[in-house]
Amino acid sequence: MNSFFDGYVNSKTTLRLFVNQYENALRDKVEKENIAADFHSFKSIVPCINHYDIEKQFQSVYTNSKFQEFQKELTRKIYYYPTFIKKEGAIEVYQVTEDMRIGDKRKDVVYDILLNEEEFEVKCSCHHYEFRGILCRHVLCLLREKRIKEVPLKYILERWKKNVKRKHNFIRCTYSGMEDTSVAKRFDMLCNTFYEVAEVGSISDESCNALVEAIDKLKILFSTNLDNSAKDLHVQEGPSCDGKSKTILSLVAVRSRGRPPTLRKENKVDRKSREKMAREKKAKKKEKENNVKGHSMEIIKHNMNDASSAAGNLASQDEIAQTVLVNSSAHYNTFQTA
Repeated sequence: MNSFFDGYVNSKTTLRLFVNQYENALRDKVEKENIAADFHSFKSIVPCINHYDIEKQFQSVYTNSKFQEFQKELTRKIYYYPTFIKKEGAIEVYQVTEDMRIGDKRKDVVYDILLNEEEFEVKCSCHHYEFRGILCRHVLCLLREKRIKEVPLKYILERWKKNVKRKHNFIRCTYSGMEDTSVAKRFDMLCNTFYEVAEVGSISDESCNALVEAIDKLKILFSTNLDNSAKDLHVQEGPSCDGKSKTILSLVAVRSRGRPPTLRKENKVDRKSREKMAREKKAKKKEKENNVKGHSMEIIKHNMNDASSAAGNLASQDEIAQTVLVNSSAHYNTFQTA
């Protein structure tokens, strides 16, 4: 999530500015993923690794990334050879043994392949096509043995084609700029018209079937024109994020408090050495505290002794003064009597 908003928001971004920067980040992501990827697939071609016609078929229709994934399966097919097992009606059953490595051990895994040549339907028990959308290496090795040079179009999914028309691109959103384009206006107008036609066609089965047939004919008519112009890359016209937003750089990463994280396992020698140093450091600290405490007690005792001596001196001076006064009084009385 941080990498997605990198260059747009940081910890001090306000909520109002975050909304604007969020739209700019989405717009930038759409431009990079859709337009740049489509342009790269149309303008560059990944070379074939062998002379099979099936590879050339996928090269012409699939995107570069998906075609490279298909090439990996195609190169691995040379390690497998299908074995015919039985035939049930129009369905032929084959088996392919794959040597797989599981941990430190190796294991032979057997996959079943069902082939119907009449309708050209093929299915493998590894279910790679169901999960990844491309034919697996087991099926490709069977097609090689059967001398099949072309795959039916039903095994070429629309989502991996270069000229795919993304339906979600016609959905209005603030970051795509579709609300101001002529494509969006035509799309909205057709949707409103089709909605009215659908209301009329849903009255009865006859009108519904007639409407579906008419739409199919129109689809065939217009699909021919679309196929002729499919090679032209469509680039949506929309406002650029440059000049409309203020780029806010992310904060510089700082080191967190505390001990830095580590994954190294500490050996016994280092642990004992570290514990010994900790004990010595603790002993020195305690000794220093004791020295400070003893010195403080000596100062306190010395001050108390000084205070006691001063108090004793004051007491002696009072006694002397009283004695002097008594003697003086006695002499004065004697003088008066005389």
